[in-house]
Amino acid sequence: MKVIIRDNKTSDEETTDADIAPPGDVSVIVPAMNEEQSIVLLLEALAAQTHRPAEVVVADGGSIDRTRELVRDFQKRAPFPVVLVETKRGLPGRNRNLAIARATSEWIACVDAGCVPRPDWLEKLFEAARREPQARVVFGQYEALAESFF
Repeated sequence: MKVIIRDNKTSDEETTDADIAPPGDVSVIVPAMNEEQSIVLLLEALAAQTHRPAEVVVADGGSIDRTRELVRDFQKRAPFPVVLVETKRGLPGRNRNLAIARATSEWIACVDAGCVPRPDWLEKLFEAARREPQARVVFGQYEALAESFF
């Protein structure tokens, strides 16, 4: 699971505990391509987070399987907005950047579509951010489940 959390403050601005992501103040970014086997598992894991995201932005890089359809189905029952950014072709980094550009939260968390985060994933990341309030990036370990290297 590739994880990056950063705030949009300039380096001159001081970060306080109150700034470090109250629940609902983080956009989760998901680049995806041909992830029909894992995308619903990921979205359900994000819905079960103890620190609920404000939104999830999925950037699909031109899937030819049912990935987009499954994301649209999940949109109907998601406990938060799910934005689907559709591109014809794209590498994970490019699609991640497109999704970040669509995000509305001050904080950004990135996770790849073939991963399934534990329920306390976001909570633990923000605990680390609170311990080091000057940090601009927090990351964790991952265990990839998908066979796709997108």
